[in-house]
Amino acid sequence: MKNPVAFVVLILLSLVYTAALVYYPGVILTAVGAFSGGSFFPHSPMLREISSFMLFAYPISIIIAYFCWWAYHKRKFKLAYVLVCLPLVWVMITGALLLAA
Repeated sequence: MKNPVAFVVLILLSLVYTAALVYYPGVILTAVGAFSGGSFFPHSPMLREISSFMLFAYPISIIIAYFCWWAYHKRKFKLAYVLVCLPLVWVMITGALLLAA
């Protein structure tokens, strides 16, 4: 192992993200039902569009996060940490948008 601490952090977060994708279809079905009712952001349709895009594009952030292993093998550990934390930032921004209603 090149950096044991980075390896443990990357493997744990990659496993958590993979486990989160198991529940993703249920979250999407719930979100489609909630967003189609029109009760979310009734006075701000642009905010509804942005938050729904962020929610539906969540797997893209996980795919980008898997590139942390490329950075790890190139010994770019700071870049690996940034890439693996991208879905966490994605969730925080989406949560902030959803709570802004």
